[in-house]
Amino acid sequence: MNIALAISAIITLLIIAVVASSIIQKRERIAAEKRQLAARYYQRAQNAQTMSELLRSIPLHPDISTYLLKLTTDSLKHVKAIWPKQVNIDDEIERAIARQDGYKPTPPKPIPLPIDEKSLAALVYKIRQLNNYLKSLVDNACLAEYQFEKWNQILFKATSRLEIEGSLRLAARAVESNHAGTARNYFEYVKAKLEAYPLELPYKQAQLAVLQEMSADLDAKQKQIDHEEGIHQDEDNIIDDNDGLFQEKKKW
Repeated sequence: MNIALAISAIITLLIIAVVASSIIQKRERIAAEKRQLAARYYQRAQNAQTMSELLRSIPLHPDISTYLLKLTTDSLKHVKAIWPKQVNIDDEIERAIARQDGYKPTPPKPIPLPIDEKSLAALVYKIRQLNNYLKSLVDNACLAEYQFEKWNQILFKATSRLEIEGSLRLAARAVESNHAGTARNYFEYVKAKLEAYPLELPYKQAQLAVLQEMSADLDAKQKQIDHEEGIHQDEDNIIDDNDGLFQEKKKW
């Protein structure tokens, strides 16, 4: 009888141990899933904050900045709701709210054209990076498709203007410096962009007119330079001939 009771007790303890282990494993699994979900929201907040900082130097549509600031705050609040143990989460939420409340939207205005090719390329890259980021938010069901399409048009026009007008500005500098090869490279680049991009016809015509005027100025400068070089060459030939005559006279 005692043996039966002992066996029963052992079996009971084993069952309790198995059940307890199962409960612990389930809790650990749930905790791990919560940490992973919280980590995704935290990363989303970090990405949104990074893009918000990027926009500080680029005067784009204020609705984009407003959205990113709100996304940062909301994502951090999700982190706290899912995983309250996240380090410094309260402080981060407080700072995010302060940035959101302190943002003062301003009417959109044209982005200043960069002064060199490197700065132009970097600026265009940043805007395209932002556009790709917004597209990823659509893919992750964080941003409505129609809203992305609206902002995508804004960003497309901004990059198109920078590439076209920025390149024309650099071409103008090349013309002034008599760097004909560089200027013509910019001309070809702008022509290709005007043909490829679906921009408004009046805008295309206006930029093409600027390009043609620059090209005419460059041609005129080149002709003037060639003419002056021809005159100098003729003068050099005359001097050489005279030197020969003088030598002959010295022989007499």
